[in-house]
Amino acid sequence: MERGSQVYLGCMLTPEEVEEQVQCLHLERWTLQPFPIADWDDEDGSPVSTRLAKVNTDARATIADQFSVYYHRETSYDHPPFELKRWREEHVETFLIVSAGFLSLAPIASGAAGLFRVQDAWILHWAWLHPFERALEGRDTWDAAWKALEALHPGLLIEAPLSRPMRAWVKRQGLEERVVSVRPVDG
Repeated sequence: MERGSQVYLGCMLTPEEVEEQVQCLHLERWTLQPFPIADWDDEDGSPVSTRLAKVNTDARATIADQFSVYYHRETSYDHPPFELKRWREEHVETFLIVSAGFLSLAPIASGAAGLFRVQDAWILHWAWLHPFERALEGRDTWDAAWKALEALHPGLLIEAPLSRPMRAWVKRQGLEERVVSVRPVDG
């Protein structure tokens, strides 16, 4: 074996190639990119509110799918909560959350929230918000998104289990009685 080379995944790589692989893995794992909502002004893409855009196009579903992957990585649940094949089902609704901190010509999606319906009740199944957006003082992106979701579905419930930050938010809002344990029925 040549001096300065390493065996990496069963192949011979130079130190430069190892560093390139590490950088690539690092970027894939930690880089979060902005997602402009390009169809914001389209006739069928009209926003639900200034803070929410309903996932009603394939382009928006692709964005929601990426946020679902981020959610999955952060929570370590068994699988991402959003399924591209199911976003059109009647008992499922997904919304992109519009950034309060990133301004551009097109609104920027900074997260997503997924709901499902059981009988007559709508339940928040998952929500993910970009970490930079979570840290914005006085922007209250999630509070505004929640108010818009609740306006669409009064009495909106919240599915357990909850992350530590979500439990704290629920407690601050006085919504403990809305937390439920439910499993969506496939079909």
